[in-house]
Amino acid sequence: MIISTKEGDKGKTKIINGEEFYKDIPIFEAIGTIDELNSFLGVARLKTFLFRDEIKYIQTNLIKINGYIALGHEIFKKDVESFFDWLENETRNNEESIEVKEFIIFGDEEASSWLDVCRTICRRCERRIVSLIHTKDNKELENKELSILTKIFNRLSDLLFIYSIHELNKTK
Repeated sequence: MIISTKEGDKGKTKIINGEEFYKDIPIFEAIGTIDELNSFLGVARLKTFLFRDEIKYIQTNLIKINGYIALGHEIFKKDVESFFDWLENETRNNEESIEVKEFIIFGDEEASSWLDVCRTICRRCERRIVSLIHTKDNKELENKELSILTKIFNRLSDLLFIYSIHELNKTK
């Protein structure tokens, strides 16, 4: 397997069908930001004791979401829908046991701080998906198929906030 093809040195990249695009178009911005979130979730997973399995599950599904965006096929549709359902349930199950009475400034606990960094990157993912929906660069996917992703990243950022609160509270 060749990693460095030197093909992208001019700021362009090819997609699976061979078409070439500049790397800064909305589809690549979305995929790259999701990849960045996934990397930071890996750090958060190393630091947390409460949510390691859940974070790994999230990471696995972010890879599938990138496939859903990049390939525009039906192959990841059921996975994406299932992940959304999981997010809804996971959020509901974990938010009942926290209470937030004031603004939280993270930094007192490492895992909660990393999860908060992930939350802010997740919000950027949501914005990148919205930008993608509002462009014509998403030839492969209809806007209605992408709209589930705005819901996913909105819910995921809520869940990451909830996880960060749980991590913060475990030290009190």
